[in-house]
Amino acid sequence: MRKLLHAAILAGLSLAASSATADPRPSPRLPDLFLRFTVVTGNDDLRGGRDNVIATPIIRGRPTREWMLNQRAMRWGDRTTHSTTIPLPPNTRPRDVEMVVLHTTFRGGFDGDNWNMTKVTIEMTDTSRAAYVKIGEAGPKRFTGDDRFLRIPVRLPGIDDTLKKK
Repeated sequence: MRKLLHAAILAGLSLAASSATADPRPSPRLPDLFLRFTVVTGNDDLRGGRDNVIATPIIRGRPTREWMLNQRAMRWGDRTTHSTTIPLPPNTRPRDVEMVVLHTTFRGGFDGDNWNMTKVTIEMTDTSRAAYVKIGEAGPKRFTGDDRFLRIPVRLPGIDDTLKKK
């Protein structure tokens, strides 16, 4: 029994070694991608605290990590502009990003917040941050406790996986 086990282990190791050397080239690593959100607030502020705005990129049909755009739950005053950059998961290609969903954490009711967003612009960049490509835009939108979501489709303007124009 012991010899059989030893032979099986050796056979497995030799198969692993031969398959490991079958393709010596590592797969190319894609550059890390980021989304930059530029949000313009209208004539009703985003309160912050418990009332915040969250972005969720949809990649290959699946939601990814949620990101609070008003970082540290900060208040965004009336008629102000704010930018937040978030990373996308490793090995994401530009064409993999299908949509971004914004939603607020408003409770609604008597003491719930409302917020007027004049406009949001979404741009994509890579680690170098040398080029920003506009991929989405929406607004105006009034967020309330009953209307907390905004779906923004993404349009890639003829770029390849390195964010260079084709």
